[in-house]
Amino acid sequence: ETIATVDATAGAVAPFALDITKDFYGDMIASLPSVVLTVFNPAHNVPISTHQPEALAASVCAYATNIKDLSPLLVPGGAVDAINHRHCALNIQPAHYLPVHDHLMGSIAHVLGPKLGDALTPEVAGAWSEAVRFLAKVCIDKEEALYAEYEKRPGGWRGLKDFTVTEIADVATGIKSFKFEPVNPLTSGFAFEAGQYLTVKVDPNGDGLTAPRHYTATSPPGAKYLQCTTKKVAGGVVSTYMHETLKVGDTVKL
Repeated sequence: ETIATVDATAGAVAPFALDITKDFYGDMIASLPSVVLTVFNPAHNVPISTHQPEALAASVCAYATNIKDLSPLLVPGGAVDAINHRHCALNIQPAHYLPVHDHLMGSIAHVLGPKLGDALTPEVAGAWSEAVRFLAKVCIDKEEALYAEYEKRPGGWRGLKDFTVTEIADVATGIKSFKFEPVNPLTSGFAFEAGQYLTVKVDPNGDGLTAPRHYTATSPPGAKYLQCTTKKVAGGVVSTYMHETLKVGDTVKL
């Protein structure tokens, strides 16, 4: 019944998906800044940008459109797999999903209530709520499997870990490389595949509310250190901090 209801109403919801996700992120930022701002770059979110709301709106529409057969979205390397990897890079935890569900459902009611009127019945709202909870469970299980896989790799760990900046080198104008070594030295090197990226967490404003940034790892697999190379971006909070303030001996989280 849930599948049938979501499938039947997907077409009515789709035109308002971006309105829903813009409302959702605005509400989340206002209500839970310590959650949203530590995960999502504000330059990509409302009120500055609609990049993040557009991404979520597209995901919601894809999920609803494929609700009768989710296999195209759930295959390895598919859309949900990509989301799970991004979530792990951001250290998303199961506890994040409940407020997401609650605020998303609130935004659905806030946006669609005036537009759909009596068509937004408790049954319709309940079906979408159940569908959101189902997808959350899929993501939680997949992300736990990924965290466990990362942890088992040589040099692997779970969550954020303290590293010391051991070298900063100028590569070109406005470009620097940063070398990081674990506070607790390893007996073996870091296992990863060429092309993978590092998640770098710093605190330029001293309030703990800066979202992490992702940079391609430029150290060789198997080395006992990690390295990335970054370009200073005009107006970029993190890149400016790394280029102008971060120094050898400082601690960052990766």
